[in-house]
Amino acid sequence: MQVNLIRQVSTKEKEPLNVIKYNSTGNYLLCAGNDRVVRLLNSKTGAYIREYMAHSFEIMDLDIVTDSTRFASCGGDRFVHVWDVSTGQVIRKFGSHLARVNTVCYNQESSILASGSFDSKVRLWDCRSSSSIPVQVLNEAKDSVSTIDIKEDKIIAGSTDGNIRTYDIRNGKLLTDSFTNPITSIWTSKTGAFALISILHSSNHLLDLENGAILKSYSGKKNMNYRLRSCLDYMERYVISGSEDGKILVWDMESGEQLTSISTPNMSIVSDIVSHPSSDSFAATTTHGDVLVYQYTNT
Repeated sequence: MQVNLIRQVSTKEKEPLNVIKYNSTGNYLLCAGNDRVVRLLNSKTGAYIREYMAHSFEIMDLDIVTDSTRFASCGGDRFVHVWDVSTGQVIRKFGSHLARVNTVCYNQESSILASGSFDSKVRLWDCRSSSSIPVQVLNEAKDSVSTIDIKEDKIIAGSTDGNIRTYDIRNGKLLTDSFTNPITSIWTSKTGAFALISILHSSNHLLDLENGAILKSYSGKKNMNYRLRSCLDYMERYVISGSEDGKILVWDMESGEQLTSISTPNMSIVSDIVSHPSSDSFAATTTHGDVLVYQYTNT
C-alpha cells in the first residue's frame, strides 16, 4: 500500500488537537482541541474558512448533522454546544452533565444528539424540541463514557470501565461486551452489524455487535496512555489507526495483515483519524496541532 501526505495544516498555537471530522460530502473538515477553538477547513485546499469560539475549556469531540448546517461540540466546560455553521452562532446549549463531556454523536436523522461524559452518563437530547432537559439518561456505565456511535435504533457506548454497551432503543434491550481495558473509540460499520473497537492496550478489534464475537484483531500500534481513535475506510476494506509514537498504521480489515506504517511529520501523538466519506483518503490530528490529509493506493 502506498500512502502519501498531500496536505499539512498547522495551528499557530501548536496546541494539541483532539478531534477531526469530515462533513457528509467530504468537502470540509472540522477540527478542535485544547485551545478551545473549532476550525472549519476546506479539505481540498487546507484553507481555514471560519473559527467558532464559545467553549471555556478544551474541546474533546465534534459531530456534524447530515446536511452540514449544524454541528455539536463538547468538552471540559461540561457543556454541549450546537452551532449554526454559516453564522458561527451557538443556537443550543445543553448542560446537565456533572463533569467533562468526552463525546457527542447525532443519529442519522439528526433528531437525537447523544453525549457521553466523565460523569459516567449518556444523555440523549431531542433536537426537535426547545427543551434543554435530556429525554433519557443511560446510567449503566461504571466509569467515564469515552465514545458513542449511533446506528438506526442502536446506541453503542464505550467506557473506560472496559465495556461496550449496545442499547437497542426500539426493543428496550441492552447488550454488554466486556474487555479488560478502557475503550477509546468505536467506529460502527455501515450496516451496524460490526464495529471497530479501539482499546487502551495498543489493540484494535472487530466486534460482532449481535453475538459479541471478536472477528479479527489488529496489533502493532502503541496506545497505553491517551485516547486515540481509529476508523475504517469508506469501503470498509482497511483499518486505519494513529499511534502514540507518531505513526499511522493501516491493516487489511479481513485478513488482519498490517499493510503499512508511516511516520507523521512531527512524530507527535496521532490523536484522531477519520476516513473520507467517498474517496481513498483520510485526515488525522496530532498533539502538535497538525491537521494531516493523506491519500492512499493499494499497490
